[in-house]
Amino acid sequence: MAARTATPEAPSEDDGEDVDIDAFFPPSSDEEEADAAEEGEDDAGGSAEVREDGHCVQTTTVAVPAASCKAAAAGDKILGEARRTPFQAKWQVAVYPKGNDEFHKHLSVFVEMCNLHELAPGWSLGAMITVAVLHPTKRQNNVQITCFHEFNAEEFDWGFNTLMRLDQVPRYLHDGALKVSVTMDFTPKAAPVQPTPRSLENDSRKATGYVGLENQGATCYMNSLLQTLYHTPAFRMAVYQMPTSSQDDPNSNIQLALQRVFFNLKYSRKMVQTRELTKSFGWDTMDSFTQHDVQELDRILCDKLEEKMKGTPAEGTISRLFAGKIRSFVKCVTVPYESSREETFYDLSLTVKGCPNIVSSFKNYTETELLDGPNKYDAEGYGLQVARKGSIFTSFPPILHIQLRRFAFDAVNGMLAKINDKFEFTPELDLTPFLQQQQEGTNGDAAPPPVYQLHAVLVHAGSVYGGHYYSFIRPTLKNKWFRMDDDVVKAAKLREVFDENFGGAVAQHTSSFFGSIQSMMRACASAYMLVYFRKSDINTILYRVSSSVIPRHLKLRYAREQKAEQRRAELIREAKEYVTIKVATEAELLEHTKSDLVGFNDEVKLVFKEKLATPFSAVKEKIVTQLRLPSFRLWKCDKRKNQTIRPDRILPEQETRTVEQLADSNMLYLLIETDDKCDPSLAHSSVLFLKYFDILLQRPMYKGKIQVNDNACLQDLFQEMRRRANLSPCEPLLIFEDVRATMTSELRPENTLYEAKLSTGDVVVYQQCPPQSSPLPPSAFLLAKDYFSYLANRTTVRFIPLHAETQQAMPPAEAATACGTALPPPTTVFLEMSREWPYDRVVDTLCKVINKDPAKVRLCVRSYLSSHVPKPGAKLSELLAFEADRVYYEVFDIPVAQLSKKKIVKVRWHGPDTQQQEHFTLYLDEHAAFSDLLSQLKLRKPLPDTSDHRLLDIFDSRITKELGRDSPLYSDMEIRAEEKSLDEERCVQQKTHIRVQVVHYSLGAGNLIEYFGTPFYCVAPREATVGELKARIQAKLCVPPTEFAKWKVAAVSQKVTVLKDEQLLSQVEQKYIGLNHLNPRRANRGVLKING
Repeated sequence: MAARTATPEAPSEDDGEDVDIDAFFPPSSDEEEADAAEEGEDDAGGSAEVREDGHCVQTTTVAVPAASCKAAAAGDKILGEARRTPFQAKWQVAVYPKGNDEFHKHLSVFVEMCNLHELAPGWSLGAMITVAVLHPTKRQNNVQITCFHEFNAEEFDWGFNTLMRLDQVPRYLHDGALKVSVTMDFTPKAAPVQPTPRSLENDSRKATGYVGLENQGATCYMNSLLQTLYHTPAFRMAVYQMPTSSQDDPNSNIQLALQRVFFNLKYSRKMVQTRELTKSFGWDTMDSFTQHDVQELDRILCDKLEEKMKGTPAEGTISRLFAGKIRSFVKCVTVPYESSREETFYDLSLTVKGCPNIVSSFKNYTETELLDGPNKYDAEGYGLQVARKGSIFTSFPPILHIQLRRFAFDAVNGMLAKINDKFEFTPELDLTPFLQQQQEGTNGDAAPPPVYQLHAVLVHAGSVYGGHYYSFIRPTLKNKWFRMDDDVVKAAKLREVFDENFGGAVAQHTSSFFGSIQSMMRACASAYMLVYFRKSDINTILYRVSSSVIPRHLKLRYAREQKAEQRRAELIREAKEYVTIKVATEAELLEHTKSDLVGFNDEVKLVFKEKLATPFSAVKEKIVTQLRLPSFRLWKCDKRKNQTIRPDRILPEQETRTVEQLADSNMLYLLIETDDKCDPSLAHSSVLFLKYFDILLQRPMYKGKIQVNDNACLQDLFQEMRRRANLSPCEPLLIFEDVRATMTSELRPENTLYEAKLSTGDVVVYQQCPPQSSPLPPSAFLLAKDYFSYLANRTTVRFIPLHAETQQAMPPAEAATACGTALPPPTTVFLEMSREWPYDRVVDTLCKVINKDPAKVRLCVRSYLSSHVPKPGAKLSELLAFEADRVYYEVFDIPVAQLSKKKIVKVRWHGPDTQQQEHFTLYLDEHAAFSDLLSQLKLRKPLPDTSDHRLLDIFDSRITKELGRDSPLYSDMEIRAEEKSLDEERCVQQKTHIRVQVVHYSLGAGNLIEYFGTPFYCVAPREATVGELKARIQAKLCVPPTEFAKWKVAAVSQKVTVLKDEQLLSQVEQKYIGLNHLNPRRANRGVLKING
């Protein structure tokens, strides 16, 4: 085991800073705080269950019209009917059809308490919230999610930002509406069953002795693994032993970033951030919002740390803690021949399907297979023999990581599926029956008995398409378990750890108005990874890590951060004692060219702060001093519900109130007026602010304000509007209301102000009618509403030729092999466009830049490995739903409209040299035959005689057959055309050589094989070794030796078997020879990687 002592770190040069390190570190450890938190609890679960008779269940359904789903903007919400509970609080549902902000791009649903002013101070109300988007016909297809939240004065709303993707919404419309059902199970006492993260953020340490980790978007899988590794003290000690210094940057140094996470998990009083760690991995924001497999991260992280530990006191820790050995063998039944090889494993992957428990799965893992009949084994010197093939463990590690294969390919439905079958695991596991008995320890002593105690259970809740990870951990020798769910840490009962995570059918008790209902449902939450500690090694794995071994610079950095945090808290407290005052001038109104009157957030220059008790007269004196104006009046501007800031009233000359009385949320917005022609206090009249949109200059201009009777028609203002814009007296005008940045409504001139719902502070925009013929360019805006819409929705889009990233991400030789392209470098362009532009306008604009015919260009969007074509009527915003800044395009030789009547066949021609390749796309008639394919191919590429070339049908990156004259053709067919080597063909026919198919693959979630790239044939002598075959493959692909050394070569059939160089090729059972390496098309897109 790793040593428990560490060399004291020499004081650094900045240790002299006046920071009292000891003041920031409590004397007790997190384990001691956990012990203190346990006092008074009856069992492992902590608090007793909430009584059923204290509940009140209410349900409401909100029907969102289909038109609202389509027309809504991000942030627009539709409110349901308010419901009153027996506990005085009223609640209502808020549905955001396009998400509650610009970022999430999902249907969002929240529940909010709507009568806060009626509730007593300190009120709280717990509720189990169940939100369901109802399917039109099939109830089992409802999108449903449940969580618990404790509502209070600070957290009066709660819900789900990403309930449903926007592209799924149309499939759930029925009766012209999207129906959202919300059920609230209220209790007057806060239920401890599932506490809300934010409300317990600062109490978690006090309640349990432990703190959680921040979820950056989809990093729950990483959080579960980090908690498990942190609560493995022998591993934590090794991490602290890795050399780091105060000069290192945690954003680029994995060792330091992980040390800081572990250090903060021990000492922080609130949830711990992981952004430094993910940045040190080389992850960007998209990586943090992409969920991956927790076992995959475990393997990659430990490999990276093992590499970083070389040459340090921690060297060898990973293998000492996690490495075991397994021997695979083939033993003949009737002759004395046995072939075997021993391999090292760091984790095990056990089958769930068909295995009721973990012992049964180990039996399945080590079960022998009889090789008989046509499957007889070719034993060297004995010929074909009946043999037994199997595996036996020769050693188990002190810490055993077991992944349960919960994900598998469903051949019936043709997709990946989650296996929720019941699979039991036990607190103690004896693996003696699966261990080779003659093994002895390194000192000649008997090996430690392979009896294990369960330490952690990592759970996946959800389906193959998405879900959530959390963990149950037993941090000490006591039988005390905790559920660690991102930033929430709470005590857990044994049934929560075991029974509720076995999977299969589970009993659920549901409260309703009609009593208690017990139902059986399929569990969506089940154990995905188990961590066992060997009992004989418990004391060398699970011990208290002394603070003396923690590097001093970590403590110093933490102390400084705490001191800075205290200072920030003081500034926040001080900020609450001040009001921020922003003063806009008429000059700034004249310079403003966007929606609204002026940009209070970024354009106003006069900004200052005053204490709450400051009289407003002192503010006015400061304005006089700053601007040196002889006389002026001040408009108080209010922030409206639509987030615009508009003038509301003129403050009296002798204003006696303080800034606190005038401010709203510690903000006070003022507008200076240098004339006094308007009086907003007059009854039955309103003061409107005018802006003129100049079509020729393509910009709006402020034209002052005007006071109008509420019963006056808008057309009565036209004469004054024309005068201010220097237009002819008879010039026709169009008139709009600038409601907000994303909404400019056209007004009817014959309406009165009252009918148009205009009031003081509203902004009215007018313009000339667009001319029939104009010298303006086609891109000019002829209407003010189009101009404002463009400003609100403009974005810079990267247009990338489809597959361009693939070509750039791969080595030249491999790119040619996997993608088979001889095209010139693709053109990637950046264009500024509006999210509201329709598909056709986007295509036209793009084609003007890349100089292509719009009829032959098609846009598409891509999600990881797949791409699809949006409908022609789609807006740009729909194309950007998958990736916020990029759209892909394809250029065809024929109009896109004709593609549906053609068979598209892609041919990749390979010469004798792998680098001699060409890529052709052929467009064949619907009833074209093989001869038509050859005719078109000869026009593009002169072919040798029929005997000297072959055409291979490629499907799912594997060769399915060699094509002949009678072979049928189908659309989207992929063909590999290659010249034959007559020498190789002759050797294969003489059976001195064998031809094997070589494929590219990687392992996805649940070790599912994912094929990619272009397969090929490789010929080698029948008695060649795997090493010799690898040399031929490497030469054929022209991959640099250093790169090829990173690839694994395996025999691929129903499962993957990694091959060793000394194995004979003739004795390898395989359907394909697989090259396991990173899929270049996914190199920077959704693939888990650690670059640090």
